[in-house]
Amino acid sequence: MLAGVAGPAGAVVGIDAAPEMIGYATSRSRPDANVSFKVESAGALSFPDSSFDVVVSSLTMHHLAPAEQLPAIQEMRRVLRPGGALLIAEFQAPTGHGWRLLLGPTGLMAMGHAVPHLEGLVALTGLAKIQRGSVAPVLQYVRATKSDSLVD
Repeated sequence: MLAGVAGPAGAVVGIDAAPEMIGYATSRSRPDANVSFKVESAGALSFPDSSFDVVVSSLTMHHLAPAEQLPAIQEMRRVLRPGGALLIAEFQAPTGHGWRLLLGPTGLMAMGHAVPHLEGLVALTGLAKIQRGSVAPVLQYVRATKSDSLVD
């Protein structure tokens, strides 16, 4: 999906710490797409500073221990070019008793509580124009921009 957004002149790199997930993603990707995959840790990316126009984290943060979440977002910020955008999508705990009954056994409620401070973590990295939103009932997102300044 992101390859289509990047267009033929762009490139998309997917990372995951689990080789099995990279294998799965590779098998689902079109061979002619402008996409590659790497096994990497979110907290120690191998890319140079300012490598990407956009960094997207989709349903990843809840897999990280609380102490690993800020370093991962700092790495995302590091690899963003000035003016680049960060988008983090994550589970949120839906409100209402019916949702708790329905989603409790699936583990989604626990995942929704794993990153309650996402916006605050993004703010700690010095990113700007932070916007928070949600796609009801179980998705939240934070979007932010890296300052255009080369020194920030």
